[in-house]
Amino acid sequence: MTVISAVSVTAVCLFIVIQLFHFVHQRRDDYVRQLEHVAYSVRTPLTNAVLQGDVVEADGLLNNLLPVGFLSRAYLVLPGELHTLHANFPSERPLPRWIARTFDLPIEVSIPLYSLPQVPGSTPLAHLVLQADSYRMFQFIVSTFSTLLVTYLLLALILSVGITWCVKHRVVNPLRLIIKEVQDVPCESLPDCPLTMPERHIDDELGMLVRSYNRNLRRWKSHRRVGEGGLADKAMFINALSRQREPFCLCVVGLEADTPLGQNDLQPTLAALRSVIGESGLLARLDNDEYAMLGSVPAGADVAQVWGHQALARLRESGLHEGVHVSIGLLAVLDEAAQTEANAAGQWLAQARLAMEQARGAGGDAVLSLVASQLAPHS
Repeated sequence: MTVISAVSVTAVCLFIVIQLFHFVHQRRDDYVRQLEHVAYSVRTPLTNAVLQGDVVEADGLLNNLLPVGFLSRAYLVLPGELHTLHANFPSERPLPRWIARTFDLPIEVSIPLYSLPQVPGSTPLAHLVLQADSYRMFQFIVSTFSTLLVTYLLLALILSVGITWCVKHRVVNPLRLIIKEVQDVPCESLPDCPLTMPERHIDDELGMLVRSYNRNLRRWKSHRRVGEGGLADKAMFINALSRQREPFCLCVVGLEADTPLGQNDLQPTLAALRSVIGESGLLARLDNDEYAMLGSVPAGADVAQVWGHQALARLRESGLHEGVHVSIGLLAVLDEAAQTEANAAGQWLAQARLAMEQARGAGGDAVLSLVASQLAPHS
């Protein structure tokens, strides 16, 4: 906030300085034109007076310029920078030196006086020098600066109020509603209470925040159901596969019974499979007699093969039905570059099921492991 305020103040000061110099330059041009107009109005009679040496007439012409309000000095300069006659203007009020240096004050014009008829290349008889009132210019500078400062401060105030109103109604109030909604949800009901989408915020960041929260809440609920003993479906399992970014091993278990398994055999079967994969692993049901595992299988074809035989022994020890033949297909995914390819998860699952089918073709309890990059069997 401090940086934004500093940048805003710097920008306002820069605009004020630019416009101030622009207005002062315009006023300088106006004064120069007015001084030239006054000088040319007395140029001819003043030239005649200088040519005739009539000092009284020349002095009278200069003093006739006293009513011109923006003049502070008027005098004649003879060749050789000799100041001769000048009008009796009142003393000019002083102004700060840095103002005079900054804005190049005072403003004056010098008009040459030639004898008539004027011959090309002739030397002027004298120069009429007129000088504008510098204090009047100083007052204009102060007035302009004050006006610009007040104008930009009012503009900054209006913009601040407008921006604050927009931020409050477009960002702060919707965030307050979301916070209040979250605070009012009881702890026991939090997993079942998605956030309400704010009005007019479907396509902006607040809408993305609410959608992401609700999506993650649904995922968490799905994983919680799996962790509490439920089964993930094929889509959830493929989604978990697609998020793998390290070498891993995928396991597909096929169960083939001499007699069809009933609902009473489902829970013992799931308990036996859960004992193999562990509580931290992911267990999914692909078909009536096929299950997929991910999480605790070691990465590598050889070690996975050993793990597969150990899993067979644990399944038998866990009370799996005696008439059920177990076929285990293992797929080791070791190439990290392949993990970023599109649709790779579905292909891995298909290859692991192929390994399981090949193990089932061997008859009895069998284990077959493949490497995703080589597809060479290890049995």
